[in-house]
Amino acid sequence: MGDAKVANQVPGWIQAVTSDDLKRVAAKYLTVANRTVIDRKPAAMLATDTEKK
Repeated sequence: MGDAKVANQVPGWIQAVTSDDLKRVAAKYLTVANRTVIDRKPAAMLATDTEKK
């Protein structure tokens, strides 16, 4: 089992994150090569699109 005191440390860890940390991680992971785009249309819109064809 883990140490219950860790729960009291989490807010400090979060507060220690800087804007530079966020920028660095975003630049590494939020890239065009790593993205997934989902174009979802509700069923009602699909029915309308099918009728137009």
